[in-house]
This record gives sequence, C-alpha cells and structure tokens, in this order.
Amino acid sequence: MTDVESKMRRRRGASPRGEFEAAKTFATASEDARIAKTKRKSEALRAARLTRAQSEADQKQAQAEEHAL
Repeated sequence: MTDVESKMRRRRGASPRGEFEAAKTFATASEDARIAKTKRKSEALRAARLTRAQSEADQKQAQAEEHAL
C-alpha cells in the first residue's frame, strides 16, 4: 500500500471524542456560514429588484410628464 492510500483510509475503531467534536463544530460553522451567505445573496437580490422597479417607475413617470407637456 502506498503512502497516499494509507492517508486516505480511515482509521479503524472509535475516533477520539475530540476529533468528533471538532468535526461537528466545523460542520455546524460551515452550515451556518452557508446559510448566512444565502441570506446575504437573497437580500442583495431583493434590494436590486427594488431599485430596478423604482428606477422603472421613475422613468415611466418622467415619460408621462414629457407627454403631458
């Protein structure tokens, strides 16, 4: 067996409690970061849609005022 294969293989037996807790903490933090990223993206998209809608409404109002003159 080569060194690469031995590093990739999982140890047999129960893992020490510290490793499990560390992995669990890392997984939780990663999931929290993913959720936060998704929320930031959603908020940015919502703000962009609102800005675009407001801009379109302003343009329509300006065009209506031009035609009224």
